[in-house]
This record gives sequence, C-alpha cells and structure tokens, in this order.
Amino acid sequence: MAASSAKAREMARALIDDEPRTQKYRYGAWYLPKNLWHRTLITEELLDPKVLKAEREDVTRQREEQINARLAPLHGVNAFRDYLQDKNVRRLPK
Repeated sequence: MAASSAKAREMARALIDDEPRTQKYRYGAWYLPKNLWHRTLITEELLDPKVLKAEREDVTRQREEQINARLAPLHGVNAFRDYLQDKNVRRLPK
C-alpha cells in the first residue's frame, strides 16, 4: 500500500515538473504610451495598437464601400438625397 502511494506521488511530481510553475509576463513597451500597456504573456506577440486600429478601420471602410456600391443605383437612395438637399441639411451621406 505504501509503495503504490509513493509511486502515485512520484508520478504526480513528474507531471507537475513538466508544467511551468510560473509564467512570465510583459507589461508594455518603451515605444507605447503607458495608458496602452497591459499584461501579456512573453510567448504572445506584442502588437502595435495603431496597426490594429488601422486594420479594423480598413475592414470597416471596405464594408462601407460595398454597401454604398449596392445602394447607389437604388431609387430610394437618390430620392432621400434629393430630399436632404431640398431641406438644406449640412452633412449629406456620401
């Protein structure tokens, strides 16, 4: 009975040794403002928030262009634009 519990402890210890006990974190980078710093694992790649924002905006802009391309030939869109021009609205949709 004592031999089996010792064997079980030995196997458990071997499993624990395979896993890292502590994880190392990175908190920011010298080229980023401190308000953009956040805790990430060292194994994760550090990404520039400006690049991420530009990628998101690019996708949004492409989606808007696709929607505008579909809506442009429709009569309702032209009628609404004429209505806004008659009412002298300052900001017209593109």
